[in-house]
Amino acid sequence: MNLDRIERLAGLLARHGLSELACRDSDDEIVLKRDVRSRVPRALRADRIAVLSPWVGKLSWRNPNRLDESAREDESLPAGRAVAWIVAGPLIRPVRIATDSRLARRELAEGAVVGYGDTIAFIEPLEQRTDTWIST
Repeated sequence: MNLDRIERLAGLLARHGLSELACRDSDDEIVLKRDVRSRVPRALRADRIAVLSPWVGKLSWRNPNRLDESAREDESLPAGRAVAWIVAGPLIRPVRIATDSRLARRELAEGAVVGYGDTIAFIEPLEQRTDTWIST
């Protein structure tokens, strides 16, 4: 099986939304698998909270001063953590979350122009631990 044929089969997987394809000819057998989890948006829980822009400017998912600092989708974040930054000229304003949460979904793309109160993301509160410890 040559590379062109494998590329065509991979195209069939993507075009038809398949996650796996097995193909056999007289000489070879190949099984192609495609990770479809990353392309299917995760359903939001009912207790999700909208993260709103506190300012007017351009949205940045990374701290413009420290490009390695960013919050990723599905990441658990502590209260007070910045999940995005709003940049307006020389001003950079962090968008912080109030509770321990999971960043469920980003709603806007990097560089989007936002206004005050625009929804930029959704968070889901982390489960509060209710463990009871009994000392004997």
